[in-house]
Amino acid sequence: SSTEAGAGDGYGNVCSSYSTAIGQLASTTGNMYGVYDMAGGAYQYTQANFGATSSDDDEEIITMPQTKYIDIYYVPPFGAQASWSSSTNEIYYNFDNCLFETCGGQSLHEARTRQSISSSTQSWGGDISFFARLGGAPWFIRGGTSNSGSSDAGLWYSTSGAGGSLIRAGFRVVAQNIAKATSITAIAPFSTIIANNNITTMQTLTSSICQSADYDSSNGGINENNTVTLTDTRNNQQYQVRKLADGKCWMIDNLKLELTDGMVLAPAETNVASNVTVYFTQDGTQTGAPLDGMTDNFTMSGSMTRDNDDTNVSPNYDAWRQFDPIRYGVSGCSSGKSYNTSSKSGCGYLYNFYTTTAGTVLQVQNNGTAVSSICPANWKLPLGTYPPPGGDYSLLNNAYSGSGSSIWSISGAWQVANGGRYVKSHSLSSYGIYWTSTHGNVNVYRVANAPSFYGGSFDVQGYYQRRSYGLAVRCLVG
Repeated sequence: SSTEAGAGDGYGNVCSSYSTAIGQLASTTGNMYGVYDMAGGAYQYTQANFGATSSDDDEEIITMPQTKYIDIYYVPPFGAQASWSSSTNEIYYNFDNCLFETCGGQSLHEARTRQSISSSTQSWGGDISFFARLGGAPWFIRGGTSNSGSSDAGLWYSTSGAGGSLIRAGFRVVAQNIAKATSITAIAPFSTIIANNNITTMQTLTSSICQSADYDSSNGGINENNTVTLTDTRNNQQYQVRKLADGKCWMIDNLKLELTDGMVLAPAETNVASNVTVYFTQDGTQTGAPLDGMTDNFTMSGSMTRDNDDTNVSPNYDAWRQFDPIRYGVSGCSSGKSYNTSSKSGCGYLYNFYTTTAGTVLQVQNNGTAVSSICPANWKLPLGTYPPPGGDYSLLNNAYSGSGSSIWSISGAWQVANGGRYVKSHSLSSYGIYWTSTHGNVNVYRVANAPSFYGGSFDVQGYYQRRSYGLAVRCLVG
């Protein structure tokens, strides 16, 4: 403005000359080439999201942008914990996971006055220091607004928003000339990164490699850029692996690992901390008497327990058990009616929970998360916390716009396979049931791939199943 400092504009506003502290000197560089109004003018929505989730206010978002256009703070390492008493704790405690490796260069890790945030004004300069929240407010807002006050608003101000319209909120657009910015490299598709790194086995795919790849949203994510075939070194079983809209890499085939008596599961190939030996005997040792009705690990009668019944006690449930639907001629699996015919493993095998967790979770253990599993090394069981926030199935469901998404159909991006359920005999229905790492009130997810379930739409629901039941297993890169 050419108006002298202190002069009014007739509307009660004070104008200042261009060369004053609230003119060109108010830019980030102190001259005309800097960026203006970085603090206290209006809230600034950013392209940064917690958990690849949406809220009720931004329900028009169908899928997240490609990862090169957005910063996503994935669960884990971020996320609400059972020990946190409220969302207030969530907006503080997630900063503990905000290290340089997870959010460096985004003025969240660097711009704090302390590592563990415990109050609202512990960003540099006393600015607001809130992390985004899963569920209701997953979007990051920066800068503050005109009514935040000089003690709260600032360049390092951080808080959460639902994504809806706000009377004092705006956003910035940043243009980048990729051709001239030689330091910037476009993110490659998942299949390209797998090929460039010569990854052919399940055990050599890591979470860092998965997260470094772009997600291609074309055709609902079902395309050659997102999908590869890898081999499990333990039995040479092939699986299709797909990067999905939640930013994670999932098996889209059911696990099919035949366990044998005396088999050793080693950390180099299996998701275990140390060697684990499989024992198909009544008392869980190689010297014990074989279980009646189970002369080998596929001859089934009764329940998948030590005592061959469904008594809900320990150590009865603590037994290695598996079931192969195709070997026993389950018509839905053998005919291809219950899974995508392009599946590499058909219906897969069914395992009880003790076996699924590689013999590490006993029946007496409740309300926890299994760390080990029979998934390949570098892979893990999906987290099963339900309802949202939290839980890998819930977050994946949200990334595909929630209930009714065709991702949960046989031909969808997740490619459901109905292995059914083994209780005292096998049953096959129009849904798949999958173990999670959770051993509490919700330990499985039931995926309906027929619109006759859950109000006439495809859907996924978390609920509880007895640990003696034989259910399917899917893994994701850990």
